[in-house]
Amino acid sequence: PVNRTMGIEIECFYNGDFNRQRHSGFFYATQDGSIDCNWNQTGVEWVSQPLTKGWLKKEIDKLWVKHSPWQWNNTCGIHIHVSRKWLSDKKARAIYKFLQNQSNVFLREIFGRSSNYYCRTTGSYGSTRYCTINSENSATIEFRMFRSGDANWAKYCVDCVEYMIQNAHHLSTDGCYAFRDLYKL
Repeated sequence: PVNRTMGIEIECFYNGDFNRQRHSGFFYATQDGSIDCNWNQTGVEWVSQPLTKGWLKKEIDKLWVKHSPWQWNNTCGIHIHVSRKWLSDKKARAIYKFLQNQSNVFLREIFGRSSNYYCRTTGSYGSTRYCTINSENSATIEFRMFRSGDANWAKYCVDCVEYMIQNAHHLSTDGCYAFRDLYKL
């Protein structure tokens, strides 16, 4: 048992039929109504079990090898859940406040997604489950501001959340851009 655990939800779609109750290692596939697909595609959300950061990144790679290439569009997102034993409400509020003060250009460049209905930067912390940082879960705090992408992007999202937690009270726009520059597409 470790207090520093994370889980990930990867929204994507496949061409053709896909079994939404499929299990793959530490992931299971489920349906997500927010994914906008064409008539010949199936919307899927891969949901992981809570794991340490390093273990989670290895499982993301395994999922990609076994089920690639998953596809995505601008309706697909990645959500990272962090154990409340690791991330306090005080730190989560500080991160949310930082995000509220950022432009949509910044949000797109760092996280790949602008503020929208499913990841709002408006309102107050905890006012809705659709805030960029959702605090309504009892065991986790959820980061909702990432676009979907391949395995390397998903691992970047995991690293990005850890970076924000470690620097919650000292986040800066320049620091986030410098961190983003470390990610290799």
